[in-house]
Amino acid sequence: CIEVAFTPQRLINASGESASLDSLRGQPISAFCGIGNPVGFRRTLSDIGLPVTDAQFRIFPDHHRYTREDVETLTKWAATYSLSALVTTLKDQVKITVDKLGATPLWSVDIGTTVLANEQLLTEQLDLIHRLIPASVAPTESDQPAVP
Repeated sequence: CIEVAFTPQRLINASGESASLDSLRGQPISAFCGIGNPVGFRRTLSDIGLPVTDAQFRIFPDHHRYTREDVETLTKWAATYSLSALVTTLKDQVKITVDKLGATPLWSVDIGTTVLANEQLLTEQLDLIHRLIPASVAPTESDQPAVP
């Protein structure tokens, strides 16, 4: 058994710039998401010191495709609260692709994976799987995504 945790690492914007999770603590923010577990996202925000009220949190359906009207509505919503930032999930941010909604910065919470138990077992199993992949279908180094 391998135990992992999915933990917030940093804030990131659509341009790939990052900021510490602490950078928005104590600042007025609102958040939105279109994921299957919006309550979990809201709990994550609270856990990292970015609590939002019901009025400061908007939920869209899972896999929501943001329209121009959605972006305009979110922009107006942010302007009414004089926010330091809007925060969303990375899944949602990649669908919007802007760093700001109006004058309000848009950040997403970058979630990382931390192995809590049996990292050696994980490494061994991944190595085994890798050895079983025929060389003709194994990805080459140029196929690998760039990691910042």
